Amino acid sequence: MEVVFDRARADEELGGDLEVRPTLRHELCDLRFLGRQVVTGDGGRFLFTTPGLKYAQDGTVELATAEINPSSFGAAPVIANPTVDPTSIPGDGAGYRANITAKVTSSSPVSGASAVSFVQGLPEPVGTIMTDTGGGVWAGSLFYSTNSSGPRVLRVKAETQAPDGKRHATAIDFGGFSVR
Repeated sequence: MEVVFDRARADEELGGDLEVRPTLRHELCDLRFLGRQVVTGDGGRFLFTTPGLKYAQDGTVELATAEINPSSFGAAPVIANPTVDPTSIPGDGAGYRANITAKVTSSSPVSGASAVSFVQGLPEPVGTIMTDTGGGVWAGSLFYSTNSSGPRVLRVKAETQAPDGKRHATAIDFGGFSVR
């Protein structure tokens, strides 16, 4: 599954194909709606609120749209060929690393990439900030010290910031990794 996120500050006009196109100013935002979302009829695209990059400093709330399996990535980065090595690790509680790599391409510079692991649909307390190793390949390692065995879903996310200040991100989930 691929999800593309487009974020716009709450004091800017929201663009996109949704029918919700308000012009919002921070002081006019009704924070009672924080955490709620608006979904298109087919469920493929939705609008939601999210804490901004400077939320802790100034309380900025951003509007974001996400699209599931988009036909075009637009300004969002494209993530391809995610891999994990090794494909399984022992679940004996000792520490093991799983190396994640993915090819990321974008018309704007990639501002960051990360990976996280999910077990039974819930995020695990393991994640990594990925680094650009050259040629558009981003890499990081997840550190596991768990006794909980089973398959994992891994999510790689990459983000850019366009010249207009809007942030664009893509997240993909992939399997093929387990704790045995």
